[in-house]
Amino acid sequence: MIKIYFNRVSAIIANEEESRQLLERYSAHNPMLIRADDDFRPKKFFQDFCRKENVIVILQHKEPKALLKRFMQDFQLIEAAGGLVFNEDGDVLMIYRRGNWDFPKGKIDPGETPGQAALREIREETGLEHLKIKGKQEFPDLEQEGTLHLYKENGKYLIKLTHWFEVEGSKKDPLKPEEREGIEKVKWIDPAYFPAYLKHSYLSIRDLAFRYC
Repeated sequence: MIKIYFNRVSAIIANEEESRQLLERYSAHNPMLIRADDDFRPKKFFQDFCRKENVIVILQHKEPKALLKRFMQDFQLIEAAGGLVFNEDGDVLMIYRRGNWDFPKGKIDPGETPGQAALREIREETGLEHLKIKGKQEFPDLEQEGTLHLYKENGKYLIKLTHWFEVEGSKKDPLKPEEREGIEKVKWIDPAYFPAYLKHSYLSIRDLAFRYC
C-alpha cells in the first residue's frame, strides 16, 4: 500500500485484496473506491478531488508502485525532511503556523542528507540547538520511505516526499519560533493532550502523531 495526502484528502493506493480490507476498516468514513485502470490520470484525479473535505479514496491497482510511478511522472518530486522531537519528559515539539499545529520540517538543500536537513530545519524553525537523531521513522505497512503530499504551487504540480526522524531534544533550550517563515508558536506537548491540538492539524500530521507518539 501507498498513502498520499493532499489538502483534506487521503488517497491510498492498494491492490485488490488490500482494497477489500481498507473498505472494511474505514467503512464508518464512507471511503470511495476508484479502480485506477489504464485511463486513470493522476493530475485529473488531483484536480477533481483537491477541494473535497475529509475524504478517503482507495485507488485500486494490481501494482501500487507502478501507479505511484505514474504520479511521479505527472508531478515534480520535491524532497523534504523533518523531525518528531522528544524531550526528557517525553513531550513532543510542535509548531503553529497558518492555523495548524505541525512538526518542524522543510525542503532538503542541495548537498544535504535527509538527516542533516531535518536537524537544520528543526534548529531554524524552533530555536533548539542541542539535537540528536535517534533513528529514522519507518513505515513498515506502506511501500514508501516517508509521507507523500500532492500540491500545486506557481502553476506547477508537485509531489513532496518528507523523510521523518525521531530526534532527541532538551526542554532546557530556549524556544524561538521562526517568524519570517510564519511560525507563531513553538511548544512542547504531552502526547496525552494531542487530540485537542490535532483537531487543528493536517491529516498526515495526525497520522504521524498517532503512529509514533
